[in-house]
Amino acid sequence: MKNAAERAIDIVSDTRTSVPIVVQQSLPESNSLKRRVHRVRQNENGFPEAPPNLSELVIPPALENISMRDPDGGENIEEAFVVHDSGPETGNRRFLIFSCALLLQFLATSANWFLDATFKTVPNLAYQLLVVHGQHNGSRTTVPCAYILLNNKDRNIYEDALSALKTLVGNISPETVMMDFEIGLHSAFRTVFPETDISACFFHLCENIRRKIADVGLRVAVRDNHQLALSMAMIRALAFVPVEHVVRGFEILSHHFAATYSERADYPAILEVLRYFEDNYIGKKVRNRRSPPVFALELWNVYEQTIESCPRTNNSVEGSHNKLHSFFDCDHPSFFKFIDLLRKHVKTVEADIYDLRAGKNISRPLSRSWALLELRKMRLLESFDSDDILGFLREMAGLLANH
Repeated sequence: MKNAAERAIDIVSDTRTSVPIVVQQSLPESNSLKRRVHRVRQNENGFPEAPPNLSELVIPPALENISMRDPDGGENIEEAFVVHDSGPETGNRRFLIFSCALLLQFLATSANWFLDATFKTVPNLAYQLLVVHGQHNGSRTTVPCAYILLNNKDRNIYEDALSALKTLVGNISPETVMMDFEIGLHSAFRTVFPETDISACFFHLCENIRRKIADVGLRVAVRDNHQLALSMAMIRALAFVPVEHVVRGFEILSHHFAATYSERADYPAILEVLRYFEDNYIGKKVRNRRSPPVFALELWNVYEQTIESCPRTNNSVEGSHNKLHSFFDCDHPSFFKFIDLLRKHVKTVEADIYDLRAGKNISRPLSRSWALLELRKMRLLESFDSDDILGFLREMAGLLANH
């Protein structure tokens, strides 16, 4: 075995590039090799073999706790790291919550939460790691505070996990929470935290629209036709229209699409994109009345957030996921490697919190071009004219195309 301090990715890279080509071609894929390196190291570290599923998992006492620094300069404090375990008796509905006192305190005092799941760093015996972030003093900086390991995305397991989290933070409720467009998670959060305002991430809205464009076969047409690309961006721009004008804005935009593209051979595909957006985000029209959409307008509209300079996306959370994945240096580690690495990562989060308390900036500075773009959006919203919604959508789409 090579030096234990050497990264698995470096060991695999050295091996693949130093053996004869015929041998290299017979080796397993790189991710599989990295997992083997981690398994060998796991055995060397004295970790037991992980079971095939969460219901059979027994966590060694040595991994249940975490050693945190004493803020008063005394000896390190040993405390719980597995702050909640629903237990093996819950079978495949078992879930685990990882955190510590400092992170839970930060989350409890944060008025705005952000939820997002990551999958790459999850051990094979689980499905997802749902990470709950707290916002620092209303800034754009968020801190990962609770890591919830789940075996599926069922509404009931979400409800159980969120109820456990609520108990851990002293039964407080945040003022707002932002998450992606997952119905089960939305419903569970609304049940456990009925007083919290839920909003959906604008980035995920954009991704859903892009995915639909690709599904109907329009990706190349949108890429190669500037006018069509701008029109599709106008759908996203509806999120910036004041809520009370969104439905009329969609109807105006639909007439614009018909007048502009009805002669195109791919117009049926274009209509599919509009119908998808209408059914899910506007509400299907039946006999001159609209049924409730899958996702309420207030959930995905970002007019107020933009005016008040509040976050519209979970981008800071996505950045945190990337940092976590880079720290792990592998996909789907064994469970005991996962918990050991997560403990080490939480110590870096602890350091971030103390830096924030010292007035340091832990977020990447905003670029001048991004700040100018945000200023232009703000000015456009301030000049919104309900008599020229199409013009507003066209201008906002032009700004969104710069993202």
